[in-house]
Amino acid sequence: MPAALFLRLFLPYAAGNFAGSLYRSVNAVVAPDIIAEFLLSAEDMGLLTSVFFLLYAGVQIPLGIALDRFGARRVTAVLIMIAASGAALFSQASDFATLLIARAVMGLGISVAFMGALKAICAHLPRVAEEPGQPASVARRKGERKAHDRPDATASRSVAGA
Repeated sequence: MPAALFLRLFLPYAAGNFAGSLYRSVNAVVAPDIIAEFLLSAEDMGLLTSVFFLLYAGVQIPLGIALDRFGARRVTAVLIMIAASGAALFSQASDFATLLIARAVMGLGISVAFMGALKAICAHLPRVAEEPGQPASVARRKGERKAHDRPDATASRSVAGA
């Protein structure tokens, strides 16, 4: 992979996935401090943790549509900024409601990290299976030959049924 492509494609999306991993696990690390500062119960802490995943999972289908329509670069840039604003809000929260909103915004924003990276990689890297001599290309050609060599399944069914 050329260095320019590595810097432009791999590093930003790797940073987004790293941020996503941090956002997913931060509650486990700071739970004792959050519980003590905001006087939260175990149920409150569970809700605070789960609201992130509810938004993360809930936007996957609209996210896929947005990635297809507007492209990985635009959608990822916007949503990562939304995730960062959620993290900033979380750090400045003074009550439980603000913590909940911040975690929801973080889940919404970071939902693009993995799928955006996959979409960008598929769009920018050459299709290895299309290059002659590559193992995927050879396997595809062998499969095509076998498909042409065998009799059509519908023809064999009609002969057997007659």
